[in-house]
Amino acid sequence: MILPKKNIISNTIRTQKSLMMVGGSPVFQLYSRLKLTRLFYLIPIGIFMKIAVLVKQIPGSESALPISGNHNWIDEGQVSFVMNPPDNFALEEALLIKERRGDGEVVIVSMGPARVQKVIREGLAKGADWGIYLEEDGPIETDP
Repeated sequence: MILPKKNIISNTIRTQKSLMMVGGSPVFQLYSRLKLTRLFYLIPIGIFMKIAVLVKQIPGSESALPISGNHNWIDEGQVSFVMNPPDNFALEEALLIKERRGDGEVVIVSMGPARVQKVIREGLAKGADWGIYLEEDGPIETDP
């Protein structure tokens, strides 16, 4: 049976309103009451979710930052790099969402020199499903 377009639109609006209203509160009021990540649980369970987590490497807090010979950046050969802590928290939260929903994929994305593959492998070891490494062709601008 083909429904008239009018009924489809009204059903869609009704569905959107039911997703927007939780306990009689509009979504914009939910931001102050709930964590932003809790809003992901409003997505119906039947929808497959793919979560992309963008990660980057930063110099470790325990390593010294020696200045390079041209005095415009650090000497990366003498520095140990780690995953950015906020990115690590985002990865952990994405894995928790995936675990609670029981479906979906977590994809780690990072760009940079070859050393960046270390954080992608670290994320895969924590439970991510895929890792995407974007290799840079030439030098990128470094902004301290």
